[in-house]
Amino acid sequence: MSERTSGRRMAEPAEASRRGPSPVLVVGLVAVLVSALALAGMKGSDESEPSEVREARYRPLTTQSLSCPAAQNSSSGLVVGSLTESTDAGKITARTSAAGPARAVEVPAGEVAPVRLGDRATILSGTGASAPGLVGARFATSGVPSFAECVVPDAETWFNGAGAGGLHESKLLLVNPDRGPAVADVTMWTTTGEVAAPTVRGVTVPGGKSVEIDLADVAPTREEITLRVAVTRGRIASTMSDSYTPRGGARRTDGLPASQAPAQTQWIAGMPRKSTEAVLVVANPGADAARVAVSVVGEETEFEPEGFDEIRVPAGQVVVQELPKAVTRLLASEDATLKLSSTKPVTGGVRAVVANDFAHLPAATNVEGDAAVVVPTSGERTLVLTGADSSGSAKVSFVGASGKDASATLRLRPSSSTAIELPRGTTAVIVRSDAVSAGAVRTLSAKGISISPLRPLVTEKVIADVRPQW
Repeated sequence: MSERTSGRRMAEPAEASRRGPSPVLVVGLVAVLVSALALAGMKGSDESEPSEVREARYRPLTTQSLSCPAAQNSSSGLVVGSLTESTDAGKITARTSAAGPARAVEVPAGEVAPVRLGDRATILSGTGASAPGLVGARFATSGVPSFAECVVPDAETWFNGAGAGGLHESKLLLVNPDRGPAVADVTMWTTTGEVAAPTVRGVTVPGGKSVEIDLADVAPTREEITLRVAVTRGRIASTMSDSYTPRGGARRTDGLPASQAPAQTQWIAGMPRKSTEAVLVVANPGADAARVAVSVVGEETEFEPEGFDEIRVPAGQVVVQELPKAVTRLLASEDATLKLSSTKPVTGGVRAVVANDFAHLPAATNVEGDAAVVVPTSGERTLVLTGADSSGSAKVSFVGASGKDASATLRLRPSSSTAIELPRGTTAVIVRSDAVSAGAVRTLSAKGISISPLRPLVTEKVIADVRPQW
């Protein structure tokens, strides 16, 4: 019995082995196998198949904000409107702060009109059908011409040819159209390099408020300044006023329009045929030196002035040069544009004096699609288009003009400038082109000059297609 008992005890391990592994072990093995199969089915990031690319969607704007600077002088009036093609009801309101009362502005759809809103800086808001194409500007209604545009909030804004002392002083206005705080960094360059101005780094603009920065207070210098406003939080609209005393003349104040961001090709449109003290300002904010060639783009072809060598712009510096007689002679013969061709991205502009008045001509914004500008109603007004990247056409609408004068079709060609006089009654200009172009409206009178650059007509908002990718 004892042998049988011991035999049975020896047989027990064999029977257990025939029953298989424990349930816990089986579950663990299955989990490992499933994980391994899942990992095997996944490819590395370098072997992943490209996901479907979906373009961003565009929707009509339902709200839009503009910041309009304060009046430059007693005769400076504010002109407001919405250059939309819609006949639906919309609403435009104006206020001097986010917490202040909003005042309704009555302007017919598709038109612009002067409004009495006082001389303070103003925030315009368009809702509904009045949001797309919301525009505005201040300019002198009499006396010496002046122009200061109303601008949309932007993440980055560049200004060329500002001043900070002596006969030339500029003031930067930062406006926050929203209720929450916004923050911006202001960077400046001169002929000696970047300016050390820590007080304008991290400038906080409270909600619905504005902050004015006098450059003579934060960075006093007699050098020409190029300036960049980079918004790091919230939204800020940046404008600049400029005061300058021409040689032997009286002190004048005008708006200093924003310039195109640094690029290897820049177009300075609307150059006057006759001027004095025409100064070219070119800034190179990059880390490498740039060589800049200057040419004159006329109505038929592009000219390279004889005896005008390339301009070398050191890294992180500004170069200021008076336009030589070879250039001014070419400009006197026809309506033309200055073209800057650089080996590195630069930004530029021109300050010119006409009839003891001055104006800044910024590097014009390259526009693909619709562009617009509000214009003064008096003086000799000329629209100059240039910078086309290919042959095409532009349909120009003269808002406020009547009959056959209300529109025109212009031919656009590379290496040429196209100019047209604005008909009587024009209060704004809309340019719809099928080629990339840049341009400005030049206003001349016996008392001076003003420049109104074309800006993209903002009518839509972009909705990005954001989704997880596996």
